[in-house]
Amino acid sequence: MDITRKEREELNALSKEVFNVSSKWQKFFKGVPELVTKTVKETVPGDKGAPDTEKEVVVPVLLDGAKQYKVRAYSVDECRKLLLDAKRQRDEYIAKLKEQQALVEAQKKVQELAAGASELE
Repeated sequence: MDITRKEREELNALSKEVFNVSSKWQKFFKGVPELVTKTVKETVPGDKGAPDTEKEVVVPVLLDGAKQYKVRAYSVDECRKLLLDAKRQRDEYIAKLKEQQALVEAQKKVQELAAGASELE
């Protein structure tokens, strides 16, 4: 697959921002092994007289007892999408941590104020 210099620089910058390594995206571009799976229906027996239920389960494909893998190479657009999704998840996680930190600090201030008010009485 051909990739332009502009696309390479964009993916390098995204990868550097998300993973702190500019070349991480190349692993997906060249291909990563993925487990071959299939969906099967499984019957789950009911508890205490309840009717049996069926659910779909994803299981690996076995050939003579061995799991099967295939190499999947991602396109430039798929690599970009993977990096943008990882960036979005990371940003959401950081924002959540900051919210929790702000909440803990607010609770500490309330406790300090309450402790100061009780000392004055």
